[in-house]
Amino acid sequence: MHQDTRRIRQRYAAINLDDYEAKLIDALVDYTGMSKATLLRQFGAERSARNTRR
Repeated sequence: MHQDTRRIRQRYAAINLDDYEAKLIDALVDYTGMSKATLLRQFGAERSARNTRR
């Protein structure tokens, strides 16, 4: 079913957003056509990569 069973996501993360932030994320989801989880995962990965380069 899955090509690489190590890539199955089993961890859960939650974030708290205010109304403005939630609407911004929803607008980005509508604009890009990406799922909300994918969009937020990419934001987190980019932020993490920026922090490790310092």
